[in-house]
Amino acid sequence: MTNPTHNRVALQPAYILHTRPYRDSSCIADVLTQDYGRMALLVRGARGKRNAAFKGGLQPFTPLLISWIGKGELPMLTELEAVGLPVVLSAARVIEGIYLNELLTRLLERGESMAGIYHNYHSALQGLAHEPATERILRLFEKELLQELGYGVILDVEGGGAPIQSELWYRYEIENGPRQVAAPPTKDAILGASLLSFARRELADAQSLRDAKKLMRRLMAPHLGLRPLHSRQLARALMELKKDLVV
Repeated sequence: MTNPTHNRVALQPAYILHTRPYRDSSCIADVLTQDYGRMALLVRGARGKRNAAFKGGLQPFTPLLISWIGKGELPMLTELEAVGLPVVLSAARVIEGIYLNELLTRLLERGESMAGIYHNYHSALQGLAHEPATERILRLFEKELLQELGYGVILDVEGGGAPIQSELWYRYEIENGPRQVAAPPTKDAILGASLLSFARRELADAQSLRDAKKLMRRLMAPHLGLRPLHSRQLARALMELKKDLVV
């Protein structure tokens, strides 16, 4: 593998996460690459008439091969080729795809090689496109992302090592893992059966999905900070629109 500080990297599998304008006609593309993690690349003339190929290719959810040249904080994109059809998502699922992209841009440091994250992202996009329910996909992606970043999620044993019991309730302590709580459960308590279902990658019922969402919101919050996620704002706006359309 070529070191990302070298002058040239060729034909690297990648996805576009986000683009933003740069100067008069260029842009900066945030990309997730297979071997170099998240990168920021300068795309010269991307918003001009002379670079229609780059302009059309800088779309999210499309598997790409890209090449770049240069050292430092902002290498320059030199080649871009789609190697598969774009993942087609419905309006609601586009927002979920944007959510995945936001997680990666907010949590990944640039230039850290994490092939596991790349493959998890690719699989999650395919799941959003083809599976009938998507909540399970999002929760598993969040958990696997934290694990790749070194923040393991303990789901099958208590902090002290005792096995999780399906009929008991637990509160997840970020530093120690699940701790049993007395019934009736507190607001942030999670059913043991939900923790075990999450550990088995099942999440096949409404209770386990609710508990997994509650747990991951709690675990992701310290890493995301106080700035709101754009995707969550879009999701709320879409829900309000649907309400307005009900007659």
